[in-house]
Amino acid sequence: MYRLAVTLFMISAFYRASAVAEISDPSNIISSYNKFYLEEVQPQVLNTQGENEYEKAQNLLKKGGVSPKIRSALLRYIALNATDTKIIGDACRETDIQADDFVLQTWCVSSSEIPNTQKRKEVGIILDNSIAKLRGTNVPSLVGGMLLDIIWADNDIVGYRTIYKKVMDVTPRSAKRSILLLKEQLASAYTSPGQSTKLIQEGINILDDIEAEYRRVHEDEEAELIAYNKGIFKLLGLDDYAGALREFQKITPKGQYFVDSKIFSALSLSQLRKNEEASKILRDIDLRSYTDQKRLPFLNCYMSVVKHEINQQEDLGSCVKLPIDTQWEVVLHLTKFLSRRHLGTELELGLWRQFWHFYTDQIVPQKQTEAEGQINAMEFETAKLENQVKDLELKNFQKLKIVFTVTLAAFLMGILFFFRLSRQKAKVEKLQTYIHKSVLNRFLPPTLVDEIINGKSSIESDPREVCITVLFADMVNFTALSGQLGAGISSEILNRFMRQMTEVIFHHGGTIDKFMGDAVMVLFGAPVHAAPVEQTKTSIACAREMLRAMDLMNEGLKQDFQVTVDIRIGINQGPAIVGTFGSEKRSDYTAIGPTVNLASRIEGKAHPHEIMISPEVAKYLHPEEIEQRGLYKLKGVQDEIMLFAVKSADHRMYRTTREAS
Repeated sequence: MYRLAVTLFMISAFYRASAVAEISDPSNIISSYNKFYLEEVQPQVLNTQGENEYEKAQNLLKKGGVSPKIRSALLRYIALNATDTKIIGDACRETDIQADDFVLQTWCVSSSEIPNTQKRKEVGIILDNSIAKLRGTNVPSLVGGMLLDIIWADNDIVGYRTIYKKVMDVTPRSAKRSILLLKEQLASAYTSPGQSTKLIQEGINILDDIEAEYRRVHEDEEAELIAYNKGIFKLLGLDDYAGALREFQKITPKGQYFVDSKIFSALSLSQLRKNEEASKILRDIDLRSYTDQKRLPFLNCYMSVVKHEINQQEDLGSCVKLPIDTQWEVVLHLTKFLSRRHLGTELELGLWRQFWHFYTDQIVPQKQTEAEGQINAMEFETAKLENQVKDLELKNFQKLKIVFTVTLAAFLMGILFFFRLSRQKAKVEKLQTYIHKSVLNRFLPPTLVDEIINGKSSIESDPREVCITVLFADMVNFTALSGQLGAGISSEILNRFMRQMTEVIFHHGGTIDKFMGDAVMVLFGAPVHAAPVEQTKTSIACAREMLRAMDLMNEGLKQDFQVTVDIRIGINQGPAIVGTFGSEKRSDYTAIGPTVNLASRIEGKAHPHEIMISPEVAKYLHPEEIEQRGLYKLKGVQDEIMLFAVKSADHRMYRTTREAS
């Protein structure tokens, strides 16, 4: 998707494009290695069995019988072209890396498993050596390009600009290919997902200059690739649909991304509400002859998205079944784009499940920092998604692991703690006291808080899919009432409500996800696991006691303010993504997904002083405990759903406000 020539910088592309193009330069050390390979080694490689040159080189190396110099050249070729870090590491260890082979030195360091900070330091030294010894050649630009890629992984724009300027200053003006590739790399960093719109626009401006240069020298294929990428950045990064359309229209039928550009042109048109034009483009697209099998699944998905956007009722199932080698940026955009639509419970859950599958399997192990920067900048419908974990190490003490939630502004602020500390015992104890008294006790039952402080329990930091029961309770018509009562009385009523509900919820082992003005969201089954039937039992008992608590609270409100308030409750059970979402500066321990959304919708259908539940909850209750209320059409749910009302503990229906009056 976000595909520039050097996006996610691959040395095989950068190195060959530069070194081969400038092989005639006798001062270019890289060219001497390249020249030996092309003239002495490649003929033997091509005469060896294998599906491609890389595999043939491997087979020739395994076969043996070659001179030490040729063997070293083969190892060098394999190291620079392999994608498996183990193969690269083995080749780097076996080959005799020359002191002036700065490109191979850099590639071996950047492909190793050492920390990124150490990579930056070591490659920075190699860059300085290459500038000192080979200034005036394209070697520093190649080394600098790889260093920029390492810095990019840290999302360090300031450091990136510093090294970019340093490399450009020592790159000869005659090395035009290297200069263009460096500019493309800078533009790629500026336009990567998660950057500000201002920075993305800067990147697009750089690409304008690069495209103009390619067209000046009649390299139309490269110019079209730049135009295609500009279209993608304008479409997905800036929501500039008209601008994206202009870029996609530059792609000719012979262009590599002609079909792709047509699909994204249709998507742009659909967002401009030009449905007929979008539909016409789709009719002309035939993906059966499309050759790039890695891109085909998500292109099929985007075609379905366009059809859905222009009201053709297309099934979006293909968008939640993308193969694992799909580009991460595609999954990121699709999740952001589709989460704004009402897709129905099953499809929405599949979307979130796919997102976390890609995130935990692809991004967390490989590019944690970069992904965090992208996710932190992207606002989803239900949450900001990010997962950054740091160890908490205490000097001379055992590790203290605490992940907790706290409401500060508008009763909704979560904080994820895994601080790295080496401080005195008194400060640690002070922190623990603050956490215990001011934070955890506000959201978790006291027994669970004690277990967390004592290290017997913890709240999982990594979001994961679990079965939970979600309860929503909301004060009926309180917004209108507060306008009549004034801020002082309204605040007092809210505080009484929250105190009463907190006591009841904790008594039944519930976790307060958040207070939302005059409403509360409660979880059962997380962070402490419980079987579905047990979740149902405790959530229903909690809901019943919440209603009784409101009756008691109203006695005081009548006496003090001559008013009464009532609540309605909705409960649903099912799979949800539960865990800590956010950054080290702000995080929420929460649950997201269709199960949560449906619980909120059910609460909205309940009468005052009534508990309304879904079929998933009702199936665990005795028939005498519930009453069928009929089929309801709920927002975001494709089919009608049967809802049930819960009777009181003695199997009588709870009164409604209308009955009471």
